[in-house]
Amino acid sequence: MKFNLLINQLDEHNEVGILLAQKYKIKSVVMLYRNKEKKKLDKFKQLYLDLNKIEVIDELIDEDNYDNLKNIISKYKEKEIIINLTSGNRITSLIMLKIAIELNLQCVYVDLLKKRRYIFDNGYRIIEQPLEDISISDAIHLSGANITLDSTSLAEKSDIQEFTKAILSNLDIWHRYKQKLYDNNIFKHDYKDTSKININKCLVEAEELKLIHSILNYLKEKNEIEFIEDKDNIEVVFKNDYLKGFIFKSGTWLEVVTTLVVQSIKDIDEVKSGLIFYWGDDLKRVRNELDVVAIRDSVLICISCKDSDKYDEDALNELQVYSERLGGRNAIKILVATKQPVKKTVMDRAKEMNINIVILDKNIDIFKKVLIDLIKKKTV
Repeated sequence: MKFNLLINQLDEHNEVGILLAQKYKIKSVVMLYRNKEKKKLDKFKQLYLDLNKIEVIDELIDEDNYDNLKNIISKYKEKEIIINLTSGNRITSLIMLKIAIELNLQCVYVDLLKKRRYIFDNGYRIIEQPLEDISISDAIHLSGANITLDSTSLAEKSDIQEFTKAILSNLDIWHRYKQKLYDNNIFKHDYKDTSKININKCLVEAEELKLIHSILNYLKEKNEIEFIEDKDNIEVVFKNDYLKGFIFKSGTWLEVVTTLVVQSIKDIDEVKSGLIFYWGDDLKRVRNELDVVAIRDSVLICISCKDSDKYDEDALNELQVYSERLGGRNAIKILVATKQPVKKTVMDRAKEMNINIVILDKNIDIFKKVLIDLIKKKTV
């Protein structure tokens, strides 16, 4: 059946509305909103226009007012309309279903996880068919957020992939010495010239200095750095703008390996990493970050990476807030770590919050299998 007009409730997550508009080639959308949602309205109008060149008609509604809703819906009943019951206030959706039955209009409820559409018209039927997928950027924009930085390209660089594999193959050595990287007395960053660091040889043990020389010589052979050395100091100059950050920003290698593994999983539609984003006017005040974000069948998969055992309930709360605001209640939440948490209560709390903690060791195949099982279980 052909539809020209879709009736939606404005919601934090409007991806189903977008998908239905694409599926039915909708020309116009009636967006039902409440006074408190007025600020969000213009943004979603522009989204529909940008994504599908769809006209958006806004209609202010009274909270759960049957007569008000019936008057609005009746205005459009001659225009081959379909009503989306998926998003927004549940009571309002039930009232709209009652009105649709009275006016002989079709309604639809979409279950993205089970890839089903529940159709309500003269009868009731289920369509076992996924809707067209949306991108990560579209899903994030539909939540009202804006992306300010996307570092996915880092994981695509062949040298970064090589260095990531080297760390993974030498995890014991990495964990033994990595904390030294964050000691500003040993590794002094030149803030006037961000391509330089100075290494204080006096503050490292002989075995550590041997390892530093081995790594520096390896990187010089790869044409990644130059360095000069005297009795007490080594001055290092990086030849590109990304390797220094990869080495000195905690957990970046884990973010890269997780990105590459998720990208290799069949049926994953898209993967992004190192996303920094903000909601509304928070750009100058709040830095929100997710390490890896993937999407499968329009379900968002949000992954936080922790290269330590010191993550706690705060890390879980942050992941939960970001995941549910960006992807709604269907979002899959995963915390990837290289060690079990120090606090045993973290595992219990994660289970309560429906957050899956995955521990990575040297066996990348086991890591991949665990991620595949988690993602398929949650999206099938």
